[in-house]
Amino acid sequence: MALWDLKARRAGLPLAELLGAHRESVDVYNTSGGLLSSPLEQVLDNADLARSRGVGGIKVKVGSPDPAEDLRRVEAVRAHLGETGCR
Repeated sequence: MALWDLKARRAGLPLAELLGAHRESVDVYNTSGGLLSSPLEQVLDNADLARSRGVGGIKVKVGSPDPAEDLRRVEAVRAHLGETGCR
């Protein structure tokens, strides 16, 4: 690793770029939209806030004891954001 680091320094490049793993930009998404215990309205408000800040995606928390509740939450967020806001 030290030799790779030395090679990168001599080339004037970050090591990640020298190894081919460098990107100019990455897509981001919000993972703090709400806990499972968060009311659905709060999750929707958080999705709106993230979108207004330019965040490209929302991660909806699931894992409740009732899978139908998880599905309801996901469907509600998708309906709220519209198809252009979902991946």
